[in-house]
Amino acid sequence: WGWKISAYLLTKALAAGVFVAAVASGVWPLDSAPNGRILALGIPALALFFLAVTSLLLVADLKRPERFFLILTHPNSKSWLVRGTYALIAYGTLLTFVILCSWIGIDALSLGYVFSLPTMLAALISAGYTGRLFAQAKGRVLWMQQGLWLRLMLQAVAGGAGLLLLLGRWLGFGEAGAIGLNG
Repeated sequence: WGWKISAYLLTKALAAGVFVAAVASGVWPLDSAPNGRILALGIPALALFFLAVTSLLLVADLKRPERFFLILTHPNSKSWLVRGTYALIAYGTLLTFVILCSWIGIDALSLGYVFSLPTMLAALISAGYTGRLFAQAKGRVLWMQQGLWLRLMLQAVAGGAGLLLLLGRWLGFGEAGAIGLNG
């Protein structure tokens, strides 16, 4: 694999995993925390940043990047490339909506209850679709492993949790606030 595909797998895992790990651990949303607004904006913004890098890497890896628009204008619904593109778009759209709602001051806790599940679902599909896409490419034995999609989802959550541990102080929850991540 070239560096673009390796970087794509890493950034996609971080994009999906950081949000899922934050919700699953109770770090997001923390409405009662003194820095709840930072968390309400920071976690989805971090995920959206890595998702944008992922998208750029995907398009840059194409031999003819202008053909990317054919996925949107002439989709083959049986292709995991198309399904993955739609998953990434859905996840990015939900993250953007969460950020906008947080920005205008909608209560982070009620926002979290409404958007946590669909955003986590879109994140997990975004993380795992590559396993199904690789299975369609019959040229590599590694890609045709059973359950690769599930492994990619689990790796994303582990990567997201690790990123949250690294950036915890900067995001405002530090050691004591990472309820589910360190205790």
